[in-house]
Amino acid sequence: MGRTGLEQAALALWPRLSTIAGVPAEGYTPRLLAWRDEPDRRRIVLELTAPGQPPLVLKLAPLPADPALFAGSLAAQQAALRAMGGGVPQVLAALPESHALLMERVPGETAAAVMEQATRPEQLDDALEACGRWLAWFHAATDAGMRAYRPRAVCDHLARQRDAVAAGRRQVPLAREFIALSDRVIAEGARYDGLPASAGGRHGDMNLRNLMLAGDPPGQGGVWGLDFAPAQSAPVGHDVARLLLNFAVTCTDPEQIPEGEVLPPRALAAFFRGYVFSGPEDASIGFLLRNQIIADWARIPAAAAKSDLLQQIRLAALRAIARRAFPDLR
Repeated sequence: MGRTGLEQAALALWPRLSTIAGVPAEGYTPRLLAWRDEPDRRRIVLELTAPGQPPLVLKLAPLPADPALFAGSLAAQQAALRAMGGGVPQVLAALPESHALLMERVPGETAAAVMEQATRPEQLDDALEACGRWLAWFHAATDAGMRAYRPRAVCDHLARQRDAVAAGRRQVPLAREFIALSDRVIAEGARYDGLPASAGGRHGDMNLRNLMLAGDPPGQGGVWGLDFAPAQSAPVGHDVARLLLNFAVTCTDPEQIPEGEVLPPRALAAFFRGYVFSGPEDASIGFLLRNQIIADWARIPAAAAKSDLLQQIRLAALRAIARRAFPDLR
């Protein structure tokens, strides 16, 4: 469809959304905030501003074309806002059948943008601490208690995926290295089996683009979470690992990572200053941080790893992190 087509489709829904929200349809100027147009994911996010009116955000996400998924994500965002009492944008109007919603525009920039613009290590520390603070708030508000961590389901999935790659049924870049790493992560499961792990609501897509930070230092003026997956409870490591590995891939020097670890000590210290709901000793965090390397690697299309510079950079970072976490793979 392309950016222009997505924007036109989104703005065509604006009159209906504005009526539901009780705001005037006239006088608003759109500005692009983000867009994606890929075979399996298509969405556009627009900021709408008008003199004398609070800014709004219009989001249209026609792919994945699953109304139940869209409705579940919308319900999860609204449930998180109720549980937390803040920290999540308020939804003003929604058209689930069209995969469109209208939200309040929260201040600040995404954590990804804040970190990209950072010029000093302290700025990265502040931003990562703020991200941890929001995630601790969310998990505390949806606390599901402590339980013994069982990695078997994750390990079984990794084994099936590894076997599919080995048999040629699934294509991933650098398949031999991927298989070797899969075996190492599966073997790690025994080390964490039965150890304590905290559980809470699962955001489901916890990355640096889905947290908004306001103020200076970052987060001083507030932090908000965006783009929830349908609500479920899970070990907190699912969210923590996804966020921390996203940071490791985009913002760290692998040479600063000690052998056997996934992140530099400074980054872990900064995150856990904010994330007080659980600690680095949590079994789900320890295991799923290592599993996340495999999960992110598997998302890189084999063809794109040969032709797409951004995917090549991402793959190189994952390989470097994997070799720090598992030095025997070098």
